[in-house]
Amino acid sequence: MDVDGNIQRVLLFIDGVIIKIQRPDHAGNAYFCGRNGKSCDSINVQYLVDKYGRIRHVISGLSGATHDKTAAEWSVELMNYLNQLPQDYAVLGDPAYRNLHNRVMHTFTGNGLNAGQLAFNDRARRLRQIVERSIGATELKWRMDQLKENRLPAKYGPLFAAQCTVAICVLHNRYTNFLA
Repeated sequence: MDVDGNIQRVLLFIDGVIIKIQRPDHAGNAYFCGRNGKSCDSINVQYLVDKYGRIRHVISGLSGATHDKTAAEWSVELMNYLNQLPQDYAVLGDPAYRNLHNRVMHTFTGNGLNAGQLAFNDRARRLRQIVERSIGATELKWRMDQLKENRLPAKYGPLFAAQCTVAICVLHNRYTNFLA
Protein backbone atom coordinates (compact mmCIF):
# COMPACT_ATOMS: atom_id res chain seq x y z
CA MET A 1 0.00 0.00 0.00
CA ASP A 2 1.38 3.44 -0.86
CA VAL A 3 0.76 6.78 0.82
CA ASP A 4 -2.56 7.11 -1.02
CA GLY A 5 -3.77 3.71 0.19
CA ASN A 6 -3.21 1.88 -3.12
CA ILE A 7 -1.93 -1.70 -2.98
CA GLN A 8 1.34 -2.05 -4.85
CA ARG A 9 3.91 -4.77 -5.44
CA VAL A 10 7.40 -3.98 -4.18
CA LEU A 11 10.11 -4.95 -6.68
CA LEU A 12 13.20 -3.46 -5.07
CA PHE A 13 14.32 -1.94 -1.79
CA ILE A 14 16.58 1.12 -1.65
CA ASP A 15 18.88 2.30 1.12
CA GLY A 16 22.14 4.14 1.50
CA VAL A 17 25.25 3.60 3.57
CA ILE A 18 28.34 5.65 4.35
CA ILE A 19 31.65 3.93 3.53
CA LYS A 20 34.75 5.37 5.18
CA ILE A 21 37.63 6.23 2.87
CA GLN A 22 41.06 7.73 3.24
CA ARG A 23 41.05 11.43 2.43
CA PRO A 24 41.80 11.81 -1.28
CA ASP A 25 44.85 13.90 -2.12
CA HIS A 26 43.98 17.52 -2.93
CA ALA A 27 40.31 16.99 -1.97
CA GLY A 28 40.31 19.20 1.10
CA ASN A 29 37.10 18.62 3.03
CA ALA A 30 35.06 17.65 -0.06
CA TYR A 31 34.51 14.07 1.21
CA PHE A 32 34.13 14.89 4.91
CA CYS A 33 30.87 13.72 6.45
CA GLY A 34 29.84 14.64 9.97
CA ARG A 35 26.38 13.06 10.01
CA ASN A 36 25.20 10.23 12.25
CA GLY A 37 28.25 10.57 14.47
CA LYS A 38 30.53 9.42 11.63
CA SER A 39 32.98 12.31 11.47
CA CYS A 40 35.23 11.00 8.73
CA ASP A 41 35.94 11.16 5.02
CA SER A 42 33.51 8.89 3.21
CA ILE A 43 31.52 8.10 0.09
CA ASN A 44 27.76 7.60 -0.11
CA VAL A 45 26.74 4.22 -1.55
CA GLN A 46 23.13 3.50 -2.55
CA TYR A 47 21.96 -0.11 -2.79
CA LEU A 48 18.92 -1.38 -4.67
CA VAL A 49 18.18 -4.92 -3.55
CA ASP A 50 15.57 -7.47 -4.67
CA LYS A 51 13.44 -9.59 -2.33
CA TYR A 52 16.12 -12.29 -2.19
CA GLY A 53 18.90 -9.92 -1.07
CA ARG A 54 20.66 -9.68 -4.43
CA ILE A 55 22.09 -6.27 -5.16
CA ARG A 56 20.52 -5.18 -8.45
CA HIS A 57 21.93 -1.66 -8.73
CA VAL A 58 24.57 0.28 -6.84
CA ILE A 59 25.31 4.00 -6.91
CA SER A 60 28.76 4.81 -5.56
CA GLY A 61 31.32 7.59 -5.52
CA LEU A 62 29.49 10.68 -4.29
CA SER A 63 30.68 12.44 -1.16
CA GLY A 64 29.52 10.99 2.16
CA ALA A 65 27.88 14.33 2.93
CA THR A 66 25.52 13.83 -0.04
CA HIS A 67 21.93 13.13 1.03
CA ASP A 68 20.59 9.69 0.08
CA LYS A 69 17.85 11.15 -2.10
CA THR A 70 20.32 13.38 -3.96
CA ALA A 71 22.66 10.44 -4.53
CA ALA A 72 19.78 8.40 -5.98
CA GLU A 73 18.70 11.28 -8.22
CA TRP A 74 22.19 11.33 -9.78
CA SER A 75 21.65 7.86 -11.26
CA VAL A 76 20.19 8.21 -14.75
CA GLU A 77 19.71 4.41 -14.89
CA LEU A 78 17.69 4.41 -11.66
CA MET A 79 15.48 7.29 -12.75
CA ASN A 80 14.85 5.63 -16.15
CA TYR A 81 14.00 2.38 -14.37
CA LEU A 82 11.53 4.16 -12.09
CA ASN A 83 9.93 5.90 -15.08
CA GLN A 84 9.36 2.54 -16.80
CA LEU A 85 7.85 0.70 -13.82
CA PRO A 86 4.27 -0.50 -14.38
CA GLN A 87 1.58 1.39 -12.46
CA ASP A 88 1.07 -1.18 -9.68
CA TYR A 89 4.78 -1.73 -8.87
CA ALA A 90 7.01 0.28 -6.56
CA VAL A 91 10.40 0.57 -4.85
CA LEU A 92 10.41 0.76 -1.04
CA GLY A 93 12.73 3.12 0.80
CA ASP A 94 12.94 5.01 4.05
CA PRO A 95 11.67 8.60 4.54
CA ALA A 96 14.98 9.94 3.19
CA TYR A 97 13.66 9.16 -0.30
CA ARG A 98 10.48 11.23 0.08
CA ASN A 99 9.54 12.89 -3.24
CA LEU A 100 12.33 11.09 -5.12
CA HIS A 101 9.81 9.62 -7.57
CA ASN A 102 6.14 8.67 -7.48
CA ARG A 103 7.15 4.97 -7.77
CA VAL A 104 9.19 5.13 -4.52
CA MET A 105 7.19 4.40 -1.37
CA HIS A 106 8.34 5.32 2.12
CA THR A 107 7.04 5.08 5.66
CA PHE A 108 4.84 7.73 7.25
CA THR A 109 6.45 10.14 9.70
CA GLY A 110 5.18 12.52 12.33
CA ASN A 111 2.82 12.40 15.27
CA GLY A 112 -0.82 11.41 15.19
CA LEU A 113 -0.60 8.60 12.63
CA ASN A 114 -3.81 6.60 12.20
CA ALA A 115 -4.04 2.82 12.58
CA GLY A 116 -3.69 2.21 8.83
CA GLN A 117 -0.54 4.31 8.62
CA LEU A 118 0.96 2.56 11.66
CA ALA A 119 0.18 -0.84 10.12
CA PHE A 120 1.77 0.25 6.83
CA ASN A 121 4.89 1.45 8.69
CA ASP A 122 5.15 -1.88 10.51
CA ARG A 123 4.92 -3.88 7.28
CA ALA A 124 7.35 -1.56 5.48
CA ARG A 125 9.93 -1.80 8.29
CA ARG A 126 9.78 -5.58 8.14
CA LEU A 127 10.22 -5.58 4.37
CA ARG A 128 13.08 -3.08 4.51
CA GLN A 129 15.09 -5.52 6.65
CA ILE A 130 15.98 -7.24 3.38
CA VAL A 131 18.10 -4.31 2.18
CA GLU A 132 19.51 -3.73 5.66
CA ARG A 133 20.63 -7.36 5.89
CA SER A 134 22.19 -7.24 2.42
CA ILE A 135 24.18 -4.12 3.33
CA GLY A 136 25.27 -5.69 6.60
CA ALA A 137 26.23 -8.98 4.96
CA THR A 138 28.20 -7.18 2.27
CA GLU A 139 30.09 -5.10 4.82
CA LEU A 140 30.74 -8.07 7.10
CA LYS A 141 31.61 -10.69 4.50
CA TRP A 142 33.93 -8.51 2.45
CA ARG A 143 35.30 -6.52 5.40
CA MET A 144 34.70 -3.11 3.87
CA ASP A 145 35.52 -1.35 7.14
CA GLN A 146 38.51 -3.50 8.07
CA LEU A 147 41.01 -2.36 5.50
CA LYS A 148 43.97 -0.15 6.35
CA GLU A 149 42.90 2.30 9.07
CA ASN A 150 39.29 1.05 8.64
CA ARG A 151 38.98 2.98 5.40
CA LEU A 152 38.96 2.16 1.71
CA PRO A 153 42.07 3.57 0.06
CA ALA A 154 41.40 6.73 -1.92
CA LYS A 155 44.73 8.51 -1.99
CA TYR A 156 44.64 8.71 -5.76
CA GLY A 157 41.01 9.79 -5.87
CA PRO A 158 37.64 8.49 -4.74
CA LEU A 159 37.07 6.59 -7.99
CA PHE A 160 39.13 3.64 -6.69
CA ALA A 161 37.05 3.46 -3.50
CA ALA A 162 33.85 3.62 -5.56
CA GLN A 163 35.12 0.84 -7.84
CA CYS A 164 35.95 -1.27 -4.76
CA THR A 165 32.39 -0.96 -3.47
CA VAL A 166 30.97 -2.01 -6.85
CA ALA A 167 33.38 -4.98 -6.96
CA ILE A 168 32.31 -5.98 -3.45
CA CYS A 169 28.68 -5.91 -4.58
CA VAL A 170 29.52 -8.20 -7.50
CA LEU A 171 31.30 -10.59 -5.12
CA HIS A 172 28.31 -10.48 -2.76
CA ASN A 173 25.97 -11.52 -5.58
CA ARG A 174 28.32 -14.22 -6.84
CA TYR A 175 29.22 -15.89 -3.56
CA THR A 176 26.10 -15.52 -1.41
CA ASN A 177 23.57 -18.34 -1.14
CA PHE A 178 20.17 -16.78 -1.70
CA LEU A 179 16.81 -18.22 -0.72
CA ALA A 180 15.51 -18.34 -4.29
